[in-house]
Amino acid sequence: MDFPTFQAELRRIAGHVQAFAAIGAAARLSQVKQQAHPAVEARLIAAVEAILPGGLDGLDAQQVSDALEYVTFLMGEATELFQTPDRPPGWVLRDPAVLRALGQASRQNVRSIVTLANDRPRLAASLAGRFL
Repeated sequence: MDFPTFQAELRRIAGHVQAFAAIGAAARLSQVKQQAHPAVEARLIAAVEAILPGGLDGLDAQQVSDALEYVTFLMGEATELFQTPDRPPGWVLRDPAVLRALGQASRQNVRSIVTLANDRPRLAASLAGRFL
């Protein structure tokens, strides 16, 4: 790949990273019921609306929290890889926010399975009893 093509691809990918961060920032502001500087908030709202029509509208507090935890986890994981590419294999996550986000993401997976079981009797039957 030639360098101009490489640079163009980096810019394209960077746009996705920035979009993901904007979604996380909007979710964080929504969760803590905090307002950002009006100019920043307007741009966040516009960015999220452009990426996800409807933005965070229609999500309840738990869904916003789950989304924020997911973004927090992935951004933390990516940051750890970026900052320590020479680390040994495997993940060593020490940041409490990232660890909490990983736990919340796992909890959301369980919730999704339980929700699916509402429409799938065989799945529901397989979940009878304890589900860890």
